[in-house]
Amino acid sequence: NITTKEQLITEVIKNVNVTASKIANTSTGFQVRSFHQLWNIADANGMAEVQDYIFKNYLKKAAIANNDQKLVDELEMASRLRIGAISPNITWEINGKKKSLSTIDPAENYLLIFWSSTCSHCLKELPTLHKELKEYKDLKVIAIGLEDDAINWKKVSATLPAFNHAIALGKWESDYAKTFGIQSTPTYFILDSEKRFLAKPESDKEVVEFLEN
Repeated sequence: NITTKEQLITEVIKNVNVTASKIANTSTGFQVRSFHQLWNIADANGMAEVQDYIFKNYLKKAAIANNDQKLVDELEMASRLRIGAISPNITWEINGKKKSLSTIDPAENYLLIFWSSTCSHCLKELPTLHKELKEYKDLKVIAIGLEDDAINWKKVSATLPAFNHAIALGKWESDYAKTFGIQSTPTYFILDSEKRFLAKPESDKEVVEFLEN
C-alpha cells in the first residue's frame, strides 16, 4: 500500500522509467511528445519532483536531440518560476553598497515588481501600491526597472522611496526579463520568508488582497 507522498512519487518515477524503456526505440519526436505529456500530468498533480526527474533524465535530452531548444527553455523557466521554488537572485545598489535578494534582511514576505518608468500602467499602479504597502511592516519590496537607460528611471524610482530599486538595462532583452519570463509590465511575484514563490498577482489590487488574506 502507498501511504506517503514520497512512496507515491517513487512509484510514479518507476512507471516513468518503464515507459521510457518501452519507447526507447521510437522516434525522438514521439519521445518528446510522450515525456512532455507525462511532465504535464505531473504538473497538474503537483508532483514537482516527478517533473524534474522526467525533464532531467529524459525530456531535455530528447528535446535537444529533436532540435527543440525552445521547449527546453520554456520548461526550464516553468520549473524556475513555479510556486514553491526559490526565486532567482536579484542585486541592486543603495548608496554605493551592493544588496541582493539572497542577503536582504529577513521578512515575512517579499514582493518583486517588474516595471518600467515608461509604462503607463506602472505609473498608475505603483504610486498607489507604494502608499498602500506602507502599513505592511514585515514586507520587503524589490522593484526591478526594465529600462533602455537610467535617466528617467532614476527620477521615477526616487518617488517610490520605500521600495528597493534594481535596474535591468536592455529592457525585454535583459537577463532579469529573460530569467523571470517577463512579457508585460507591471508583473508581480509574492515570495514567502524563504524567498519561495507564493503567488503571481495580476494587478496591484490582487497584491493587496493576497497580503490581506
